[in-house]
Amino acid sequence: MINTWKEYSIFISSTFTDMDAERDIIKFDVINRLNQKYHQQHISFQIIDLRAGINTELIEEQQREEKILDVCFNCIDSARPFFIGLLGNRYGWIPAKEKREGIITRLPGEKKILLENCGDISVTEMEILYGAIGHDGEYIDHSLFFYRDPKSIQNIDDDHRKAYEDPVVGEQKQETEDKLKVLHTKIKQVLAKHSSEKQWIKYQLQYNAEKKAFDGLDNFATLVYDYLVNIIDQEIDTPIFKPLCWWEQEEQLNNYIAERMVINTIDRTESVPSIGNALCIIGEPESGKSTLISQLYQKATEKKHIAYVGMTPYAYDLRHILLRWMCEMGDTSYDQEIPDRKELSDLDVYKKFKSMCASRSDRFFIDNLEALPDDEQALGAITSDTHLCVAASAETYEKISTIHEHITPFEMPPLTTGEKETLIEQHEQHSYFEIPQEIKKQFVQENTVVGKISLTMRLVTGLSAADYQTIRHSGGSIEDINHYLKTLYNASLTAPEGQFYYVVSRFAENVCHAPKMVEVLDYLALSRMGLREMDLENVMGNVWNPIAFALMTNFFSDYLILDPFTKKWNFGSVSLQQTIRRQTTSTEKYAHLAECLMNYPDTDFMKRELLIYYLIKGHNPSMGTEYLASRKHFHSYDDVREWHKRAVPFLLNDDYFLNDLQMCFAKMDDGEAATFLSHFLDHGLKFTQVPEVYIDLVDRFVRKIDIEKLTGTQSFVTGWLFINANLYTRSEISKKNYETDFRKILIENGLHCFQRTLELDAENLKAKNMITAAVSELMEIYIQLNDFDKVTQLFEKYNPM
Repeated sequence: MINTWKEYSIFISSTFTDMDAERDIIKFDVINRLNQKYHQQHISFQIIDLRAGINTELIEEQQREEKILDVCFNCIDSARPFFIGLLGNRYGWIPAKEKREGIITRLPGEKKILLENCGDISVTEMEILYGAIGHDGEYIDHSLFFYRDPKSIQNIDDDHRKAYEDPVVGEQKQETEDKLKVLHTKIKQVLAKHSSEKQWIKYQLQYNAEKKAFDGLDNFATLVYDYLVNIIDQEIDTPIFKPLCWWEQEEQLNNYIAERMVINTIDRTESVPSIGNALCIIGEPESGKSTLISQLYQKATEKKHIAYVGMTPYAYDLRHILLRWMCEMGDTSYDQEIPDRKELSDLDVYKKFKSMCASRSDRFFIDNLEALPDDEQALGAITSDTHLCVAASAETYEKISTIHEHITPFEMPPLTTGEKETLIEQHEQHSYFEIPQEIKKQFVQENTVVGKISLTMRLVTGLSAADYQTIRHSGGSIEDINHYLKTLYNASLTAPEGQFYYVVSRFAENVCHAPKMVEVLDYLALSRMGLREMDLENVMGNVWNPIAFALMTNFFSDYLILDPFTKKWNFGSVSLQQTIRRQTTSTEKYAHLAECLMNYPDTDFMKRELLIYYLIKGHNPSMGTEYLASRKHFHSYDDVREWHKRAVPFLLNDDYFLNDLQMCFAKMDDGEAATFLSHFLDHGLKFTQVPEVYIDLVDRFVRKIDIEKLTGTQSFVTGWLFINANLYTRSEISKKNYETDFRKILIENGLHCFQRTLELDAENLKAKNMITAAVSELMEIYIQLNDFDKVTQLFEKYNPM
């Protein structure tokens, strides 16, 4: 199991209004770079950004300044040892002497000493003393100071210059300028005493009067990132990672997801009945099922195993999940490759898993059960004595309960008032951001789900420089801030595209300045198994913006996850992915995905896994028939199977799958359609073992083909489909009873196809053998139907053979 993730906070100290651009670039860009760099070391970072102020709406006026200073100091303590001071042309707000002294008096002795003899100074200087240079630089080692060259604002017009200067005039203006110089001197003296002069970094931006914004922020971001990496590396150890095999990668990724699920949430495990042998957690999307199953997994004391179906590369069917668990249990090892079905059939896997579990007390957890292929959702391969906990919809539970009568259902209860309040408080503590009381009241009074609270916190903590300018233009008080946040929140609830899309779209436009990048979500939702950054770059084309994508994935890390091994991005919530997939007008996007993948080499794993799926969902775009109805790109029948094994189960779970096939057929001639269906049915559908679907597709589509237009090979494979469909009508695994008349039609069509093959190739031995077999079975059916004339005709026609 992987180590617990460690999260660091970094406090930014600066005066407000004049350093918004720098704060934005650190909060949304630099932190993203750090998280990417240290992801493999299981370390993440966040910025403490107090620009929205401290929520003092329920506090008397005389207590507000005290709370502001209290929160500032607490946040600095939480972020230690890291501290960033941004210094510009402003000195900042100076609180009243009695308020400042009252705060200092309440500090514990070891912290009070940091602010000794501080005098009449601003909150910004108090933060710098407390966080970095106080008590002769006690915390200077991991502190950085970035000083913006005054030349950076020389082109600013008078109207905008006000934001970059202290709002004072006359003698008071000179006094604050002197205080700012003294502060700079203090910082430099402490740095020099500790031989840390390099931690004072002067930088220059260029104000663009036309854009009313700074140029050069990318260079500033790189500067901050490089310096932060230097001081971070002094603080942390870099572990050595050995290469992992496929199942170790799966184990690590599933454990990572489990750990991320339980951050910033409430513990609801006490309400769950004793798991016993089997428990099924039932609930609506966003009701907290995944979180609860993750909490139960984390608390389990036995040896335990978890799978989030649809969220990791080998969590799309039960076979792969069981194989991984068998490896984790230690009695089996498939270090390099997953065993082929020829080497180890599904039945052998199920038997071996049952045997291994019989002598152990391991506990198994499966989330999002409905994402498994339909025939696997009932978990027929898992025995009743397996210690199992699953999360599923009520509909899927009905399938499970038909086989596992002993499984205990547990329906997710709505959040209680106390749970909502606790959840809000935890989110606020983690993000260092307190939401307005009016929004809290709505959460408490309404039937609020966990996901709604989490998404709202993303909305209000994603404010950018433009938002703060708007707030300050309206007055800038805490009341103005809260009014602005309430307006945003209400707009998100009524947005026609849904709250999640609204929040992401707003972030893409206001922070990333790349509104089109929100389409990335559509492609990720349609992808089924995620996409690499190079895939997204190809499908997005000219609107691709790697910086915007990096900002989005970092800020929405609760919703988007990166598989560190395949480098694929995907949704961390399958229900959210399904919701977006249903909302997206998808045929054109599927076709575009297919067109992009067709340009990749045939060895590319993404192309081999999902091109067939995208081609069918995209209704066979130009050049798609090369992959759907020929063997041009396939080396063998085994290769055909390899290309279909991912696509077919996804298609079978799709409500529009028959319509998609019909649209593909419409773009093919009869021969191509026959070959396509042969590949799909004979080399793809067998992986799903769904005979009814096989029979239905042959009946719907193959019977409409003009057999006389087929080539010898095409007519033979089409005949093979008819004969296989007939065999499946009598199969033990078939759940339907088929009429004799229907079977007669299947064999007659199959016989016609083999006759056509023999007409074109009189020496085709396989066709002769199939005709003999078909005639024999057809005679039996005619006898059952009492049609002895047909029996005689068949005998006379084919007896010479």
